[in-house]
Amino acid sequence: MNIDPQSSVTQDNVQVTTAGAVYFRVVDPEKACYETYDLLSSIVTHSQSSMRSAVGLMELDTLFHDRSTLNRQILESIRPAALKWGVDILRYEITDVTPDSRVSEAMDSQSIAERKRRETSLNADARRQHDITVSDGQRMAVVNESEANKRKVVLAAEADAESVVLRANAEATSIAKIGEALRDNPETCLLYTSDAADDLLC
Repeated sequence: MNIDPQSSVTQDNVQVTTAGAVYFRVVDPEKACYETYDLLSSIVTHSQSSMRSAVGLMELDTLFHDRSTLNRQILESIRPAALKWGVDILRYEITDVTPDSRVSEAMDSQSIAERKRRETSLNADARRQHDITVSDGQRMAVVNESEANKRKVVLAAEADAESVVLRANAEATSIAKIGEALRDNPETCLLYTSDAADDLLC
């Protein structure tokens, strides 16, 4: 059975309109007929009164986020009285909580401000991450260029060293051949020219 919207004031002095639904069954028809003049009206009236009292014990935020506690408090309030009327209250459910227009506007403004704050924070995080990525890329580019230059210098040095060794080996081989020729023909005069100097040997 639906409980029409009722105006109530929360513990933090916010006016709200609440509606609900009560679920019950008749367990004693005799009491249901004789213990109250109008059973349904009695259930509705008591439910409305209990709902207003329970709302007055809670703050607005709690009403929105913890309806199960409100439902339980209302159920515990109306069940004992209903049993005297031969009725077992099975469940009570808050179906709607609506604050007054000024509070609703303030809540909407707060919600919009919170969304803007989150959006600004996300954008700032994205920009910071982008800057970090660019910085890392630039740093890696410098490191790679430095490594490439270093490798280039090393390769050039290795090439120069190898060239020196080859020239030295070639000169040593030439000198050895000249020595052999002189030993084989000691009386022969040989003219030898090298990259280092021009010598006349007899």
